[in-house]
Amino acid sequence: MSADTNAPTHILPWRDYIPADEGMSRWYLSYAVSTLIMRAIPDVRDGLKPVHRRILYAMHQLSLGPKSPHKKAARVVGDVIGKYHPHGDASVYEAMVLLTQDFNMRHPLLDGQGNWGSIDGDPAAAMRYTECRLTEISQLLLSELDLGTVDFRPNYDGNDSEPVSMPSRVPTILMNDQMGIAVGMASDIPGHNLKEVCAAAETLLLDPKATLQDLLKHVPGPDFATGGQIITPRAEIDEIYRTGRGMLTVRSRWEVKKDPEGWRIVVFELPPKISPEKVLGEFEELSNPTPKKGKKPGDSQLTPDQKSMKAEMLGRVSAVNNAAGQGTPPVQIEIYPKSRRQNPEELMGYLCSVTSLESRVKVNQCVVSLDGFPRQMGMLEILRDWCAYRTETVVRRTQSRLDKVDARIHILEGFAKVLLDIDEVIRMIRASDSDSEAKAKLMSRWTLSEIQADKVLDMRLRQLTRLDSIAIDKELGTLGDERRELLKMLSDKKTLIRRIAAELRADAAKFGTPRRTVIEEAAPAVFEETVSDDPVTLVLSRKGWLRSRQGHGLEASGLGFKDGDALHTTLETTTARSVVLMDSQGRAYTISAGAIPGGRGDGVPVASLIDLPPGARIVAAFLGNEKDRLLLSSTIGYGFVTEVGNLMGRVKAGKAIVNVKDGEMLPPIHLGPKDDRVFAASGAGYALVFPLSEVLEYPKGQGCKLIALKPGEELLRLVAWSKEVLLPAVRGNGVTMTRAQLEEEYLRSRGARGRLLPKNVAVNRL
Repeated sequence: MSADTNAPTHILPWRDYIPADEGMSRWYLSYAVSTLIMRAIPDVRDGLKPVHRRILYAMHQLSLGPKSPHKKAARVVGDVIGKYHPHGDASVYEAMVLLTQDFNMRHPLLDGQGNWGSIDGDPAAAMRYTECRLTEISQLLLSELDLGTVDFRPNYDGNDSEPVSMPSRVPTILMNDQMGIAVGMASDIPGHNLKEVCAAAETLLLDPKATLQDLLKHVPGPDFATGGQIITPRAEIDEIYRTGRGMLTVRSRWEVKKDPEGWRIVVFELPPKISPEKVLGEFEELSNPTPKKGKKPGDSQLTPDQKSMKAEMLGRVSAVNNAAGQGTPPVQIEIYPKSRRQNPEELMGYLCSVTSLESRVKVNQCVVSLDGFPRQMGMLEILRDWCAYRTETVVRRTQSRLDKVDARIHILEGFAKVLLDIDEVIRMIRASDSDSEAKAKLMSRWTLSEIQADKVLDMRLRQLTRLDSIAIDKELGTLGDERRELLKMLSDKKTLIRRIAAELRADAAKFGTPRRTVIEEAAPAVFEETVSDDPVTLVLSRKGWLRSRQGHGLEASGLGFKDGDALHTTLETTTARSVVLMDSQGRAYTISAGAIPGGRGDGVPVASLIDLPPGARIVAAFLGNEKDRLLLSSTIGYGFVTEVGNLMGRVKAGKAIVNVKDGEMLPPIHLGPKDDRVFAASGAGYALVFPLSEVLEYPKGQGCKLIALKPGEELLRLVAWSKEVLLPAVRGNGVTMTRAQLEEEYLRSRGARGRLLPKNVAVNRL
């Protein structure tokens, strides 16, 4: 087949086209990588995103140093978007605001004047009102920018140039909080103490074989701008730094103040990203809860959980206020107890469990590495990359300085050659008809290079008074010593490393500050409401109505239901236990049995107790200990084994456990201690028996393939049993197949297609 020669010229020949799915995949991947590298993920070399780097460079070009007067933020934003960052001014100003806020940045890079926002969540004033300049610590990024340390590239229109990265003198990637969300990746890097990070980097520089534990002797954990107390166990912190990912639990710091009337608690430090106004709003919501949407105000419209929490809060706390103001620390939350007989520690334990006074902080050290690709990195990998980068910049700085020293020595040597014959030089120049003739005569008479001859010709008469041998010899001596030192650094790596380490120590001593965040392990605060342990029976209908009846031994035939509804499940339990519900979309919900309404009616819709997604329905309700094992599956033919504890939680929106894709969740199967076989049957009539040991264990997800299904087929039934108990398993019209028969005829490996069941055996969805 050949291309049509008569086709319009703007249409490509058929062989130059690519499939649409391949093209979309290629183009989307290109866009995603561009978003990751050029916008969202910080660079391991200087710890900056492109917008931050361009802001600092624009201010450097405007000479807005730490000692210069402040300049309008709008002026800086204009330069940034006009020369380097052709995006909206709002996004650039938002990035500038972040760089000035000392409650968000452990080491702010900009010094703001005016209203740049507050820890209470107040926004910054418009850019036409605020002013800014660089801070002293920003010079760690900018001071070597003009010393040949980094590459420059053309800006977006080719009329200017911008640095590819900043020559960071310290590991700024770990210095300040970094957060970014891109396509398929996100970054959450906590701030650290500058002295500690520099000490760890120095250790790795001097000993490239240093381990993570060697570094963690200097960096015990993050150091947040707002202080707080990290209560996460030491082993978990070490694992986070090993993998670059995890969660830290951070608790507020507080003290007890004595009053004539009793005592009060003053909270003076909060977890990162938590404002005093947010905490006060949580107190207000707990003590004066808002009824669900569409309901009138009043306690009668509150859910049982809301009523219980309101009573608990009002029984413990009489008043809360924000006492921060002029002359006080930025965080000053005063909490007054309801009774002076309370234990302050117990009261704060309760408040930490129900408010943001104790919060979980995500750590995801995703950075753009030295090879230009974003990846998740542990502390050892990050510092190893930074040390390699810093070594490269110092080598470039040294080589650049050596080139300048050599050039100056070369010129001085030319001056020294003509110094004693300066009168002859003047006569020779005066007698020449042109510069080129004078240059040629000088080069011939005193064996000068072209550069040396040009410098001699460029001298002004008033410089001749300074052109004496003593001054030249002195400068040559000084430059010679410097040249030998520079050559030694370039030829001897140990000398180079010692210089870098010494500079790290000097910068840490100059810019370092004491640690703010305390690291002290403690158990996370958990509020457990005291309830009576009375026997109850829970009744769940097929349409999702839930109720509670006192006692056990309930006669199911005596239960009434709404028209078209019927019994789904009854569970005998106590008011102190919890029941786990699972919906058709694979989410698990935990409800306290004591919170389920009783009475003689039909109960309440499950959706009033949990946040059930639209279109979802409850497929199972069960009890169980946290270590009990379940076999979870969906109609798409995938499943996995997990523990009941993985399904339990306190969030009304539940937990996503099973990824059902376009299918539905099947009822969970409780596994007995001896269960070792699984029977699976599809809607197409195929059945399969396989060992339970082949099913993988996961806390959540899609799982592994249980049975092979063709498009349009569904997994309808799953049963687990022990081969020691071979009871009837499948019945049809006049046919009973025992488990022994199934074991013999349908046993295959997990994920196989299986065999067809007899035609008169029907398999219904559970």
